[in-house]
Amino acid sequence: MEDIPFEKVTIEEARSAVGKDAPPAPLVEWNEQSDQYHRMEPQRVSTLTRETFQWLTKLPLEARPLALAQQFPRVTNRIAELWKWPMQCERYLEGLIIDERGNRKGFPPDVTIELTTLKIHFNTHVAPMHFGVWGECTGR
Repeated sequence: MEDIPFEKVTIEEARSAVGKDAPPAPLVEWNEQSDQYHRMEPQRVSTLTRETFQWLTKLPLEARPLALAQQFPRVTNRIAELWKWPMQCERYLEGLIIDERGNRKGFPPDVTIELTTLKIHFNTHVAPMHFGVWGECTGR
């Protein structure tokens, strides 16, 4: 069997080859055996990425989720990653604030307040919803 030729590249080069505008990886995957989707095991992250630090510095002081970043860096990294994808970010923020499964412990009060403030900032300044003359949502 022949060796497969390959070229070593940096992560940045690989990302640029794939395209920076590609949507982030999904958090669920299809399970063939049970014939349903299941949540993927989260990566254990203990630090913020460079991109997350940059995102945090661009936010106004009153909207910066500092307690979230300190206590839940994986979640903060995910929000920063989704920030440029309004619909996905909206869904993710909503899922963090409202427990739709009924079995979650929830965030500490300071983090919950920060998430709510961040969502309000997102909905008013980053991706405001637009409504038609009859009050129907026409998009972002």
